Amino acid sequence: MAVESAALVNSERGSAGLGLLAQDQTLNAKAEAWAAQMAAAGRASHSDLSQDSGSNWTKIAENVGRAGSVAEMHRLFMESAKHRDAILNSGFTRFGTGVAVADGQYFVVQVFVK
Repeated sequence: MAVESAALVNSERGSAGLGLLAQDQTLNAKAEAWAAQMAAAGRASHSDLSQDSGSNWTKIAENVGRAGSVAEMHRLFMESAKHRDAILNSGFTRFGTGVAVADGQYFVVQVFVK
């Protein structure tokens, strides 16, 4: 599921003529852990971005949400200017994704860094 989210992000970036983002294992772990936390709580919320994000970055952003599928969440991100801006920000170079499922809802986290 996280692979699907990552592929959708890089597909959007490729379609926009932007460089693809490299997957970062530290950011994947952070995103996966936060997605699990959101699923356990039953609600989407932002994490403490600096916590568990490593230290090798100068800029950071996070998309979080809840929907009926990863594809639906991606569509909702792209329909939101703020979330779309994070996905299509040419300054970001790496990212991590996480997805957890609870009660039929997909909790999606994307963490972007430069």
